[in-house]
Amino acid sequence: MSETVCGAAVRAAMADKHCRQFGARPVRSVHQTAIGRQLVRRRGRQVAVVPEDFTRRLERIGHQAGGHGAYRVQWKSSFLSQLTDGAIDTLIECFAHCPSAMSQISLEHLHGAASRVGVTDTAFPHRSPGYNLLVLSQWSDARVNAEGTAWARETYSAMQPYMAATRYVNYLDQDESADTVAASYGINYRRLQAVKAKYDPGNVFHLNQNIRPAGRT
Repeated sequence: MSETVCGAAVRAAMADKHCRQFGARPVRSVHQTAIGRQLVRRRGRQVAVVPEDFTRRLERIGHQAGGHGAYRVQWKSSFLSQLTDGAIDTLIECFAHCPSAMSQISLEHLHGAASRVGVTDTAFPHRSPGYNLLVLSQWSDARVNAEGTAWARETYSAMQPYMAATRYVNYLDQDESADTVAASYGINYRRLQAVKAKYDPGNVFHLNQNIRPAGRT
């Protein structure tokens, strides 16, 4: 079973909840792929053909709701150890309870050229083929802050059994620990700390996900 096809089928199934309001054409099954047919049989859910500009339309909805930058966002992310049937079922079940049409779950397939670079050749250490999971909760009404935040965190918690120990630093949120930042860079973290100690020993540039200079606690 192709992981690429599997990931595409999962994205299509999860898109069904929101796609109708954006002009998508729903279909009863995905005859082009075996995994698509299996997904429909196992979950009893519709799968939808999503327009190419689906994401751009979501962005416009957000801008119209509150203007640029008015989103309220909570996201959680981790690489998966494997994209198993259990992981697929959990993703779809969690998405069924998504409280906002602006939210999404993304599976990013790392493969090909990206996986042919050495682990220590750049700061980015994640070079094994696989999937990165992003749970992105977005909403514009402050009255549903609790629901939007809870959905992202609960979905992330439900996916814990299928996660690897690796994280993508660009997707770490503000509630992450310093240890998580170190884990995101893997074996490259100490080398990056040495670079930081040389060029920014006072840790002036310390916002976002910070790399602490070597020798600084």
